[in-house]
Amino acid sequence: MKTDQLINLLSTNLEPVKRGETKKTLTWTILAGGLAAVCLMLATVGLRPGGSWFLSGYLLLKLLFMLILIGAGAALLAKLVSPGQDGRKLYTVILLAFLAIGSAGVCALVLGPPAARDQMMMGSLLK
Repeated sequence: MKTDQLINLLSTNLEPVKRGETKKTLTWTILAGGLAAVCLMLATVGLRPGGSWFLSGYLLLKLLFMLILIGAGAALLAKLVSPGQDGRKLYTVILLAFLAIGSAGVCALVLGPPAARDQMMMGSLLK
């Protein structure tokens, strides 16, 4: 098959995509993937022992970071699915989220006690 024949074959019987169909499909795919990831994590690793992890401030920061990335990534993907869309602002949001988390980590290392830096970087189980 030649290129011209392929172009003619693909351009016949074109029908417009229903308005909002791409967004709906993308939303359901992200929700199904998130649910599958949570179920897989619970099946393989399980929850942490003890209930204090639920109320810790670090959990809220982790969830906030994750939700910012998921939201910005999904919005960016929805924009880039359609030709001619510009997603530079969303790239900036993703970059700023990573810079904020990285800066918070560096601040925690600098402001923390020097004796605890090894434990902060490597964890409490590694010695």
